[in-house]
Amino acid sequence: MLNRRQQNLEEIDLNIVGSSTFGKYPTISDEKTYNMYISDGCLVNYAGYESVISGLSGNGRGIAYSKSGKMIAVLGQTAYLIFINYDPVNDIYVTELDILGNLQTYTGYVFISENIVGQILFSDSQHLYLYDVNNITTPFQVLNIDFVPGKIEYQNGYFIANSIGTSQWRLSAVNDGTLWPFDAQHVADIETKASNCTAIVRNPSGSNLLFVFGTNCVEMWFDAGLQIFPYQKNQSFNIDYGVINPSTIAAIDNMVVWLAQNEKAGFRIMYSTGSNVEQITTDGIAYFISKLTKPNDCDAFIFNLDNHIFYQINWYTDNVSLMYDFSNNRFYHVTDENQNHHIARAIVNLNNRYYFVSKDTNKIYSMSSDYTQYDGKEIPRIRITKTFRRKNQRAFKVKEFGLTIEQGTTNYGNQNLGNFEVATSNDKLVYTSDGDQVVTNLENIVSYTPRVDASVSKDGGISFGNYVHKDLNHIGKRQNILRYYNVGRCNAFTVQVRFYNLGRVVVGGGSAVVENF
Repeated sequence: MLNRRQQNLEEIDLNIVGSSTFGKYPTISDEKTYNMYISDGCLVNYAGYESVISGLSGNGRGIAYSKSGKMIAVLGQTAYLIFINYDPVNDIYVTELDILGNLQTYTGYVFISENIVGQILFSDSQHLYLYDVNNITTPFQVLNIDFVPGKIEYQNGYFIANSIGTSQWRLSAVNDGTLWPFDAQHVADIETKASNCTAIVRNPSGSNLLFVFGTNCVEMWFDAGLQIFPYQKNQSFNIDYGVINPSTIAAIDNMVVWLAQNEKAGFRIMYSTGSNVEQITTDGIAYFISKLTKPNDCDAFIFNLDNHIFYQINWYTDNVSLMYDFSNNRFYHVTDENQNHHIARAIVNLNNRYYFVSKDTNKIYSMSSDYTQYDGKEIPRIRITKTFRRKNQRAFKVKEFGLTIEQGTTNYGNQNLGNFEVATSNDKLVYTSDGDQVVTNLENIVSYTPRVDASVSKDGGISFGNYVHKDLNHIGKRQNILRYYNVGRCNAFTVQVRFYNLGRVVVGGGSAVVENF
């Protein structure tokens, strides 16, 4: 029979597996997850990265896939055509790099597109540049056009670009990016509202559908093959939100995602399939974005990582990055190794490997969940749980809490291995004449031990106490429960956990034992 104290004990869920929830105020919810996401009911590490090409002419501005089986990238003022072959057996990258030409600008996002005849078009939102391998005389040239180009796209034989500062969007001549006629067959305007045209995006799964973005609306146009102007506007559907920055527009599968705004509402992250529109922004996220110093200083990209579709957005002035997982409809924080904004700016898949350029460096990186470090540096993985409170406001005592975490499976090159038992050839342990077991101490040959640090807040996550360190087990010792004791009396209980690990992190959950008064 339980005594009275035992009867007052209760086990509660620690909420260790979760996302960043963004309550409007911290008291509502301030739970956060950094550089991890939920997969099959566990927290696992977000993709790490490794540099594969370095020493290029400047920092990353744009990257795209080429039908030649290579990728196109712009770093600094230089445009490159790059081939990368990855050897998974030896974990080696073999690279080939050709310079296509030089832009007239050194900074700012560069949009890249290619047509079916092999012409590659670049826009730095000031000029159009075209590379044509078939043009022996001047393969790379700055085009002489009568408008300021923005985001560029290719569809059904046409290069398409918005005209910055106007309501117009333009078509090139068919399969010829050098010609941009100014006539009724090649120029159209946004019609729904008074708006400047800010971007053109092809629907990835609708072969003839085009998203025409304005500052405060989006229109759908179809390539109907008409004689006067080939595209026809969908008169029955438009979106009453435009885009704050064209470099936040990203498309995958059957949807287009962007950071949206209009003249009556605040910022939203929205997506559309072309026949409907949804927003993934909660009131907490909307409040978060509204408090940013410069919400338009941002880039975003979308990619599929292990069947999770992630939309990642970086705000550079405010030094923060978020990612949204469409597979479980959750937001997470992502950072670099110093907990600044994540360094990836634009991403491309080549031969089943992801590569990205960064606004912060002159390198090209490979990004994968196989990498558990940031180019050799430890990834800061942090979980701040939801605050636990009693509905009746009564205090309670936290006797202990713990979490289930994978241990003893990663082969660290410099892990503290601890002591090894000495045994005979028939596996019998060796003892001294005094009865002491003989062990071999290997601690001095290595220098790194993975650990978990936990800290507790008793004021709703506003401030946290000192960290308590728990070393993780060495190779082969797979007991997977960590426990922390004697937290004390609380009426609000929040846990912050930091996972220091050069290998992968898999956290299965956690619980706490509380004593009710």
